[in-house]
Amino acid sequence: MNATNFWWGVGDFMDSILSLIYDEKNMITTVFNTSVVIFGFLAILYWLSRQKKFNKQAAENKDQLK
Repeated sequence: MNATNFWWGVGDFMDSILSLIYDEKNMITTVFNTSVVIFGFLAILYWLSRQKKFNKQAAENKDQLK
């Protein structure tokens, strides 16, 4: 057994394991992807609302900096 056969074996093993996880018809993958997208939208909405608040505060305190 040489190094090439060893690494091909490792690659085949990883391919078989990862195909179980990343199969598009797998329920775990679908739920995980959907939850990541929903979390991303909620996070950006939260961040934009905070940014709006900070922009309003900066506009109100603009005169105090001079």
